[in-house]
Amino acid sequence: MSQVLRRYLQKGLGFHSLTGTTEEFLDELRSSSRVPASVEKPLAGFLQQCDLIKFAGQNADEELCLALLEKTRLLLDEAEKLASQAGAEESGGSLSAVPEAREEVA
Repeated sequence: MSQVLRRYLQKGLGFHSLTGTTEEFLDELRSSSRVPASVEKPLAGFLQQCDLIKFAGQNADEELCLALLEKTRLLLDEAEKLASQAGAEESGGSLSAVPEAREEVA
């Protein structure tokens, strides 16, 4: 699920989200004026939770997976709003990633 968000943010807002660690990505996000703290903080928590599951072997029971899926949907909504506000031309990205990302979390 974290890859879905990273891919969307890369395509929709022009971040280099697929090429670095979560911390590198969050550093890029924080140094940008494109993402407000009200979105950055939940996104950071989500990505760090995904890292715990992927790299530290944290148990991902059904309840946690459903909660992360819902967070993914909410964060996609927020990212879509940000990309719309920024404009695809200005950010160098494309909003065409939205339907693809939504299909992946459906």
